[in-house]
Amino acid sequence: MEIRNSYYESELRNLTTQIVVPLRHKEVNEQAFNRLFQLLDELIPVIKKEELINRNIAGLLFFIYTQLETQAAYSSEMQAEPIRQKRTHLLSYLRKVFGDVREN
Repeated sequence: MEIRNSYYESELRNLTTQIVVPLRHKEVNEQAFNRLFQLLDELIPVIKKEELINRNIAGLLFFIYTQLETQAAYSSEMQAEPIRQKRTHLLSYLRKVFGDVREN
């Protein structure tokens, strides 16, 4: 599992930069979010088989989510709407990642 963890961690680290930097300018990088959601679709079945989640992966996901929260709060209503949509979409994935995925 360590090889897979390093792959997911590396991918998430790259995506974090691609997502967070534009967010600070109140912009949504659609391509990066699409890749993030695709990566999470791959990652969730892997996590289902594990008892523990890699700390770095969990931290990166938490960081992306909190940046979405923060940037939406400091945006105009028009700027905030696409950010909130991505936050809501990510939250649905995070529930699968951090919830009891073994029973889903």
